[in-house]
Amino acid sequence: MLAFAEHVHRFVALDRPLCCVECPKPQPRVHLAFHHLMHDRAFLAAHGIRVLMLGNPAFAVAVKAMYDGFKHLKDGGAVEDLSDQQASADLLRAVNRTDEFLHWQQRYLRS
Repeated sequence: MLAFAEHVHRFVALDRPLCCVECPKPQPRVHLAFHHLMHDRAFLAAHGIRVLMLGNPAFAVAVKAMYDGFKHLKDGGAVEDLSDQQASADLLRAVNRTDEFLHWQQRYLRS
């Protein structure tokens, strides 16, 4: 982890030092202290920490959702059974920036 942090720090232009901290292996007292500091905004600000990455649970949730959906279909389930788990059309449009891409598509096709 330290070697990776040093490598990134050498090649990324930052106005402040890069600080990478990994949560210690589960040891109840140490883990609780670390967990408390991660949520202490005053401590983080005092040490110049502006971005705190707590892992990537959103990615893990997305992977599980895709896996579960494909497994359902592979096991013979119907697509219609997944409708309550799908993002709404409005959410998809916002996340995919559909309107922006349609605008650029039209602009490109006109030129």
